[in-house]
Amino acid sequence: MAEVQTDDPGEIEIMTELKVTAKKPASFYARAAATFLRGTHSKEPVAELRVSALGGAISSAIFVAERMERDQLGKIAAIRTDYLPLQTSMCPQLSIHLLRVPPVAVLQQVEIKPECVEEFLKVATALAEGARADAGCLRFDVLRSQESSCQFLMYKVFTSATLESQKQSPHAQAMEAFQSSQPFVSNNVLQTEALNFQSQCPAPKDSPMVILFTGDVKEECIPEFLEVMGGNCRGSRGEEGCIRFDLLRAGNKFMTYEVFESNEALEVHKDKAYTKAWGAFQYGDKKPLISKSVQKFKVVDLQETELLS
Repeated sequence: MAEVQTDDPGEIEIMTELKVTAKKPASFYARAAATFLRGTHSKEPVAELRVSALGGAISSAIFVAERMERDQLGKIAAIRTDYLPLQTSMCPQLSIHLLRVPPVAVLQQVEIKPECVEEFLKVATALAEGARADAGCLRFDVLRSQESSCQFLMYKVFTSATLESQKQSPHAQAMEAFQSSQPFVSNNVLQTEALNFQSQCPAPKDSPMVILFTGDVKEECIPEFLEVMGGNCRGSRGEEGCIRFDLLRAGNKFMTYEVFESNEALEVHKDKAYTKAWGAFQYGDKKPLISKSVQKFKVVDLQETELLS
């Protein structure tokens, strides 16, 4: 971490800094910046990243910043240049301030006419496989409700640029052609911001279970909700039986997408301190939730871990 002086002389902010040098190729630093902005299994993504370089390494710093914008991982918020005295000469310095661009998560819940279910499964799994081939597709899972064999959830996470291009893909068009036969009883699509997205996940075993929690949070309770649920995210990802734990937002509506290896793993999760802290908050005197729902799903097609970068 580095202390970075802001435009206000009296203000100091703490920002992660990536110091680029000429000792390693620009691609190395681009991968490092992407890791900071995406996060890992054990570390959350940073909201801001400072990329700095001196002299001959400046071109590499520019490459890193441009790559983050191209890949929709970060947005350039500010650029600063300066000259630093080095021995008998002045050395140019470049500092680029990047803001993280959260991925876009789309939750599509559908109910299919019984006679169309088999065809839907073929089209949906082909759509998932095709989407995953795009580097901008961060996740594509196909799930089936535990309560109804005709209800499904497609959980899709993309960079914002990829989301638009995916709509024109052959597999997406095949899904549109399928929809033209009116196989849906209902089709609900919700686009959200992936506030806390787990980009690297352990490999699933056997038949994992998926839980989708949705809650409308009172405006005045959102800061505390984010703090409590953030702790739940971090703690859960450290559990051996937790495969994924994402936090999504659409206005005052928040969702958690949770994948556990088994019911036994879920029971272990419920006994953790951070899970109990979340329970104490949601059932406490503040009554932070206007409404909530919990849905459980079985896996049809879960994206393999090696495809998640």
